[in-house]
Amino acid sequence: MQQVTTAPMNPQMPQGCTGNEQTLRHRNLLRFRPSGSQRKPMKSLISTLFVLLLCGSAVAETVTLTAHDFPAGDGPADLASNGIPFEPGALFDASNLKLLDDITEVAIATQVLARWHGDNSIRSVLLQFDAPFVGASKTYSLQIGEARTLNATLTAVTWDLPTRVITLDPDYLCGSQIVGPQKPLGSTTFTDWETKQIANYDKIDFGGATPTDCPNADQYYDAIHTTYQLYARSGDKDHLINGRRWALHHARDQIYVSGDSTGHAKCFFWEATRYTYVQGLVDDYFFWGGSETKSVAGIVVNNFYMTHYDEFYYLPPGGRYTEWTERDAAFALMGLIAYYEATNNPTYLDKATARINSLHQMQAELGGTAWVHNLYDHDPSECADSTDWGISPWMTGLMLEPIIEYHRMTGSTIARQSILWALEYLKNNALAPSGAYTGVSFIYMPGCSDPVYAAGNPDLDNMISHAFAYGYTITGNADYRDIALDVFNTCVDHGWTGDAKHYNQQFRSSGRTVAYLTDVPSASPQTTPARTLQLHSSYPNPFNPQTTIAYTLPAAGRVSIAIYDVTGRLTARPVDDYATAGPHRVHWTPASTLPSGVYFVRIQFGAQHRATKVVLLK
Repeated sequence: MQQVTTAPMNPQMPQGCTGNEQTLRHRNLLRFRPSGSQRKPMKSLISTLFVLLLCGSAVAETVTLTAHDFPAGDGPADLASNGIPFEPGALFDASNLKLLDDITEVAIATQVLARWHGDNSIRSVLLQFDAPFVGASKTYSLQIGEARTLNATLTAVTWDLPTRVITLDPDYLCGSQIVGPQKPLGSTTFTDWETKQIANYDKIDFGGATPTDCPNADQYYDAIHTTYQLYARSGDKDHLINGRRWALHHARDQIYVSGDSTGHAKCFFWEATRYTYVQGLVDDYFFWGGSETKSVAGIVVNNFYMTHYDEFYYLPPGGRYTEWTERDAAFALMGLIAYYEATNNPTYLDKATARINSLHQMQAELGGTAWVHNLYDHDPSECADSTDWGISPWMTGLMLEPIIEYHRMTGSTIARQSILWALEYLKNNALAPSGAYTGVSFIYMPGCSDPVYAAGNPDLDNMISHAFAYGYTITGNADYRDIALDVFNTCVDHGWTGDAKHYNQQFRSSGRTVAYLTDVPSASPQTTPARTLQLHSSYPNPFNPQTTIAYTLPAAGRVSIAIYDVTGRLTARPVDDYATAGPHRVHWTPASTLPSGVYFVRIQFGAQHRATKVVLLK
């Protein structure tokens, strides 16, 4: 790399601001220390104060980079080259990055890859420098907000992998939010979840897929995205490299880049967006800075997602008699949002907004529920007959992924209502009503009479847990938190991860569940029990013939639950016994003689009592 010495300049800065001051002004880190040994004329002091108030001044943030020797790389010898992410508001000008080898400045080349929605701060930068060290790895210090004096010439990324791979600490990676909300492994109480994903990671280890592999065999549900999230949580070089290999294989071997099917996946699933993985390709662009995966992502979005008919996101009340699944619309919407995040082109955000509105309209016309599709056309083998249509909980969980991301980005009230409508429907209609997973696992498809599909499917629960955890963060609704924890733990304990598809189902979005709930006091069975009696909302509600009453005891002791009609008459006492501390559930099936109407559930534990109401509909 060619090294040049420059004096950093930023023509957009107010006069008198250095690059460091401009960056820190945006971070709102103002420090002013007047000197007692030097007195300035009042006019000069006022000018100094104005510049300081406008620009700010503070010490730069320093992060550790680790460059790893990677002999298998095909890039230039000794060249370190990776995308470096930044949290919103941390950096506005890439010239305010300075790299040190101990105390010696290292010449670097940078290229802004993307900026954050909202404040236009830098989201990711391609960072390159010569790293001719001996040994397995070497650490460097990157000063964020410090103007550099040594620049190198950027080398276009034409290689698959560099000969020096840069990794970052998981605390920093998770803090950057580069792949959404995440928490470093080892920093939470969800240890079983962490152990399970590491122990089964070999299910999505690249292993050398061939160009003839169909997308269905190409890591169903996007191993690229799953892997890059795990890299953010672990900082493990092998995870970073694995994500790159999957991304390149997918971009080169799994997408038509020309011809009549441009932008579609190859093989007979060419029309399904769930095999196009734009979200993972954008992740790859952020982490490696290569234009290839971004280019293929654009080919998919421009030639496939942007050209969808309206019916892909909305079917009118009389038109839901052909196959429509949330899954395909969900992956397309994820891709639109991801590609907007990579390009900052408002055209893609506008298209996502229109799709969000269409999906919301479909919910509204269904009375404020989740989305529906034709179960029989989806898969006749999965218990449905030709007249069945209804909700698929796990596909609803997928649909909520991009809607939540859109809400996090824009604060849209329409997106918020879509989220809460879907959560309420799932809470009241889609939890297993009986069997081993009663109330703690989602059924496969409501409306299926086969008991296998009505007993809860723990393999799929973590496709949904993140949405309830997010619902809790925006509403404070403890029911959402409790459901998120229940189904999350059921999935960890009983969900199967024996192949790539099921591994990705468990871990493509459960990292967000952990991130949303980590700071919640009752976020794990390992935490301290609640100090007060809790009576959670019953579900389903309204109900017929049975509802589940959930409650949490702060300590062991005798508990009583009584149910009264609107006149105050006692109609049932489903619980009157000694119980241990922690969460409990009881199912109430009213006597056949009880009429439809409102009933009150009252729980008594020592001097504490709570009450809620349920509605019986016959």
